[in-house]
Amino acid sequence: MADEVREIRVFEGHAGVVEAVALSADGKWFLSGSHDMTVRLWSPETGDCVHTCEGHLEDVNTVALSRDGSLLASGSDDATVRLWSSSTGRELHKFTGHSGAVYSVALSIDGKWLASGSEDCTVRLWNLTTNECVHTFEGHSDSVTAVVFSADCALLASASCDKTVRLWDVASKSFLRAYEGHQGEVWAVAFAKSGALLVSGSSDETVHLWDVASCACLRTFAGHSGTIYSVAVSPDDKWLVSGGEDATMRLWDLEAANCKPTIYECQGSVGSVTFSSDGRLLASNNGDNKPLLWDTTSLKCGGEAKPKAETAAEPAAEPAAKPAAKP
Repeated sequence: MADEVREIRVFEGHAGVVEAVALSADGKWFLSGSHDMTVRLWSPETGDCVHTCEGHLEDVNTVALSRDGSLLASGSDDATVRLWSSSTGRELHKFTGHSGAVYSVALSIDGKWLASGSEDCTVRLWNLTTNECVHTFEGHSDSVTAVVFSADCALLASASCDKTVRLWDVASKSFLRAYEGHQGEVWAVAFAKSGALLVSGSSDETVHLWDVASCACLRTFAGHSGTIYSVAVSPDDKWLVSGGEDATMRLWDLEAANCKPTIYECQGSVGSVTFSSDGRLLASNNGDNKPLLWDTTSLKCGGEAKPKAETAAEPAAEPAAKPAAKP
């Protein structure tokens, strides 16, 4: 078995740094958001850009795809969240209300909710039927950098520059608990084990694995030499991938406590990583204007790898500039 993830496609077309990527559940669509103020929908099979969604007035920081692939969501420094049709590329709705840049958006699997996290220290929950903000979650004392729904859509987690992860109940719109332990800003959060575990990445250069019920930190993954901007867990809960400003993407085996990570060298800061729902594909940005797609069918713990030769030979790109978290 090979010991590396194989890069299978580079998508070219953005005129600015790619800040965020997402994959549809069926792997049919690949989504990217860029500092060129656009969202692009791509065909992973051909590498062609199917739609370019224009409307944001500033950098696009975050993107998400609905479970059925029909809806695209994006958040921007222009303080708006926008919803787009994947079939036409047209804007369906603009959500306003945040008073600062939107750093993260998430769509619930059941198609009912959209969540957004902002520089204004709040998380907003939007009803996708009425397009109304049904609740504003307050409690973070600094910018909210990441939001994610649990698989059963009952829980919503948020990460913040206040060094905490907070958990919210979607039905009751209430705060449940906070996860404290990081020594720096928390930039990424993801659920694992059907919502029983949480994973978070921080500027303290570590990834923490949390027990959702007890708030206990079960494991700390160390090795990055800079801020960790993104984390993702494979659908089978076996693999954890983290990406950061040290221009590496690291793959960790969640089931092997003493296993060293596989390290993938990139061309610049890795600000976004995500698995397809079948776990066969992994999408990432690369600190430049070209998002990447990787084949994960030969994952194995340990080792070191680089992207394919023609990509590795290109001049190194400047690290991706994450949105500055303002007090």
